[in-house]
Amino acid sequence: MHQGIDLLHEALQSDLPEDLTIRVRTALSRERARQARMAHTVRMLSGGISLISFGGLFISIQAFVAAASASGFTAYASLIVSDSSIVSAHFTSFFASLVESVPSIESTLVLALVAVFLVSLRSSVGFGIRPRIRIA
Repeated sequence: MHQGIDLLHEALQSDLPEDLTIRVRTALSRERARQARMAHTVRMLSGGISLISFGGLFISIQAFVAAASASGFTAYASLIVSDSSIVSAHFTSFFASLVESVPSIESTLVLALVAVFLVSLRSSVGFGIRPRIRIA
């Protein structure tokens, strides 16, 4: 969109009626202001979503830790460090029981909130908006 506006602006440098030039430049400035307002709105909404998802991330991590300790996942996972030789000898049955003890709902919630947080953070910082380089 910006390239089209810049090309139109360059075309207006030629000899055109003054009335037409003023109307087109006014329309261009209105469009740029509308785009700036839209970018500001997207950044503000994304910033709010980032804060909310960051807060939800703390709560969901606490729920994951509580569910992991209640299901015995932490006990199985601690065996990897303490008795690694036994784990390596019986790795198929060990990892099958480890996967069964993972709290799936809480881990899905944590991963979903991480994804929402990262996407909204990307939008609020402005990586999704291309900077316009203008050569005078």
